[in-house]
Amino acid sequence: LTRNVYKLMDACYISANRIASPILPILACSIINFSLENGLSGESCCAYVLLGVMRMGMGKFNEAPYYTRIVLAVLDSSPTSSTTIRRARSICYNYLSILHFPFKETEVLLRTLVKEALRYGDTESAYESLRNISALSVFTGEKLSTVMVSLNNVISHMTKVKKMKQSLQLVLLDKLLVTSWMSSDEVGPTIDALIEKHKTTNQAWDMELTLYTRFFVAFWNEEHETALFTLNDLLSMNLKVQLKYVYFKFYHGIFAFQQYRNGEGE
Repeated sequence: LTRNVYKLMDACYISANRIASPILPILACSIINFSLENGLSGESCCAYVLLGVMRMGMGKFNEAPYYTRIVLAVLDSSPTSSTTIRRARSICYNYLSILHFPFKETEVLLRTLVKEALRYGDTESAYESLRNISALSVFTGEKLSTVMVSLNNVISHMTKVKKMKQSLQLVLLDKLLVTSWMSSDEVGPTIDALIEKHKTTNQAWDMELTLYTRFFVAFWNEEHETALFTLNDLLSMNLKVQLKYVYFKFYHGIFAFQQYRNGEGE
């Protein structure tokens, strides 16, 4: 009975995650409370990953190894043939352990997971991991042209899977960002149009990710005024998240230094 309850709660959690539901943190807390009373299970791991990520957002970066060890210890003792376990492992590698493991190690873990997922026909976990491998390869020194080919392949696969609509939006943002690095193509207006669209749908998660992409495009193109304006929008979405405040101070300092070098300030 307990295992069936876990499976039901996990199904609700994943459905909420796919559509970036605002009740996702509430569901995660419910699963965690249930696990504290009934014992840990592989189906509860996604909730613990979210809790770990939320703690990172509050500035508790020293807790990343703690939550990573908990989640991976449970997953390592669970059957690899389970779709639920592979999905939880993918989420852990993509959003939690990446804050603890070196990028290269995370890439190896994700590639191993992709092979395993495809062997069992679990396309969702495979494509989600491929998306993150593509995004991660930018930071591991891969050529941008190779990254773009990889992103296009992932987009081609994801468009065939209806339930991956949310993930497809993320990889399209990744493509816009890489495009801005590779060429002089103006992607700012495209992202601005997405921002206006998100304002009408009230999807905070989509809005936040799109604003981050707009910020980095502006930062890369040395559009300092646009970058600071976007950063202010990000900060205003949740003043309690310390990580955003660190972003604001860090990049604000870079802009100020660049202006100083250009003779535009003290």
